[in-house]
Amino acid sequence: MTETERDTTMEQHRKVASVFHTSLLCLLLIVISAPLFSHMIAYGTCWGDILVHNTKIRRGITDGVWPVHLLYHVTVLAASRLMGWGDGVRALGQASVFVLALCVAAKAYITNDLLLRVKLSRRSLSLIQKLGMSPTTFITLLTFGLVTMAPIVINPNRMFIGQLPPTCWHSPTLIIAAPFGILLFYYGYRLLDQARLSSSILVGLLAAINVVAKPNYFMAFLPVFLLFALYRHRLSQATALAVLSMIPGIIVLGIQYLYRFARAEESSVIFAPFLVWRGNLQWHTWLIPLSLLASLAFPLVYWALYRKALVHKRMLALAWGVLLSSVCWAALFAETGSTLYHGNFFWGTKIATYILMLVTMLDFLTVSTPARATDGTARRRFDRYNVVWLIVVAHFASGIAYLLKVTLWHSCY
Repeated sequence: MTETERDTTMEQHRKVASVFHTSLLCLLLIVISAPLFSHMIAYGTCWGDILVHNTKIRRGITDGVWPVHLLYHVTVLAASRLMGWGDGVRALGQASVFVLALCVAAKAYITNDLLLRVKLSRRSLSLIQKLGMSPTTFITLLTFGLVTMAPIVINPNRMFIGQLPPTCWHSPTLIIAAPFGILLFYYGYRLLDQARLSSSILVGLLAAINVVAKPNYFMAFLPVFLLFALYRHRLSQATALAVLSMIPGIIVLGIQYLYRFARAEESSVIFAPFLVWRGNLQWHTWLIPLSLLASLAFPLVYWALYRKALVHKRMLALAWGVLLSSVCWAALFAETGSTLYHGNFFWGTKIATYILMLVTMLDFLTVSTPARATDGTARRRFDRYNVVWLIVVAHFASGIAYLLKVTLWHSCY
């Protein structure tokens, strides 16, 4: 066997191993999430929002009144009918478990695929070797950690509400929106790098789907994306394509606003700085910066320690910009009426936080860390590498703790 043939064979083995590990990961997440969603439905509205939204499906069938962000509702109804289960409450429950478990697996698949594309640094390869793993196994475990991660636990009674968690198990509309949010960010970023009409059409389709699924992430993404396009390309064809890609999402968002708020008397959007956030933290304003630190410890620490050595600077800047935009929406605006303290403007922060975590991890895996030297300089650099991993492990451990809390104590907050 020649060297070329040997390299080709090894590459084929790596691809087979990658497919195997990815399939195993998706199957594992389906096995974990499907019973969890099923139990949420069985316990009713006191544990998660799945039954609430399934009730809205029944209302849509009988009265023709559908929510404005209806991707989850239409998908579950279609799945239930395609499976031959019908439109009953039990049938919709079965279909929702099926759809949501697939969405969790889809989020993991996209994450795993993006992580597998990066060129690992020597430090990352050295760590993987010390752990006695193959790169594909390491990436698979890393993906599982990212998909389940949570803010570092400070108050066990407030692990979700008032925080910016990258993972949500109880909101079906957010779960179905998350994979499309990741795709919108990724292909939107690629459009900024390579302005093509086909790419613009794809981003426009993803923008519309995001709004139909849950509009919050698009609302945060839109101004930052357009500002980045204008900054990078000035007034050019590339900027025009970026603007064109956002038009479908803007149109759908406008229709949603007119349908939801323009004629509504019981609910409206108001400017209320930190009202909902303070309410969710039991009116302890000083907890807001603490919740930000607990939620964003990994990207904050990584930026502080590696800001001069960043590899994907533009992608990180876009991810940070969208997150800051989503935080502004969450902190400054509120929806009046019975849903005031539901934090409906916070949903965009969940997807934005996850994407920031993912992009930061992409950069961390590729960042160069020099070997140890005798003068102690590289020793400090080696230590900062370990510090970042300690923070990552803390996020992963908090994610497992939150998953156990949701599963065993039936509390999503």
